[in-house]
This record gives sequence, C-alpha cells and structure tokens, in this order.
Amino acid sequence: MFCNIIRRSVSTLQTKEQHFLIGIHFHHIYSSKKKKEIVKQATDNSLYGAVRFGRPGRIFIQGPIERVEGFVKVVRNLHWQQMSVRMKIPIQSGFKEFVQFDDDGTLLEYMREFHMEKYFFELSGLKDWSDRKQKP
Repeated sequence: MFCNIIRRSVSTLQTKEQHFLIGIHFHHIYSSKKKKEIVKQATDNSLYGAVRFGRPGRIFIQGPIERVEGFVKVVRNLHWQQMSVRMKIPIQSGFKEFVQFDDDGTLLEYMREFHMEKYFFELSGLKDWSDRKQKP
C-alpha cells in the first residue's frame, strides 16, 4: 500500500479563517501529469487533505474557502472523463497535512484518525461498513 505524506508547518492551520472540506469524486486519476498538478496545487495553496489516486479517484481538500475553490477551479481545468464536487462542509478541525493513497482501505483508515469517515462514505456513496458487519 502506498501512502505519501507531504508535511508543512501546522501554523497555517491555526488561523481565524473558516475552513471548509470539499470532497471531489473522479472516474479515475491515473495521469502522472495530473497527479503532480494536484499535489502542487495543494502544496502551493497550503491546503490539507487526502487524495486517492487510481480508480475511482477521490480528493478531500481542506482550507480557507478562497484557496479551496481556487484549487477546485485549477483541478477542474485539467479535463477529466468525470469529476464532481460532492460536498462542501464548514469544519472546525481536520487534516494537518496532504496525504496520497492508492487504495480506499488506507484512505478510510486515515480519515478515521480525524473522525471524518462519514465524509468518506458520503463521497463514495457506500453505506457505513460497521452497519454491514452487523447483518448476517
């Protein structure tokens, strides 16, 4: 399993600005050019979150609304087979870095660390796995 963490100073999170979490779903994210641009935009704009490369592709991006919307605009212009912004939620706390994953299992595990797994399920359209485990 692949997990790449891009670390930045946490001080950028400790501002008075309202932060938003935006969830973006893609048919896939395979292009190395697009992968590099996603990471570059997140890093250049001091945004935090997680990206799952592959099929399906998922991005959870967090930061001040102006920077998050700027990120979405640049990423949308990369031309995708299918890309949809499925959530925009104001949040008080959350990610402290930008992390890359290559599978849903490790992405979900990472999101659980921040008590944000409900957003994973909302973006993916899956039911909560804990409910599925209780059924015979």
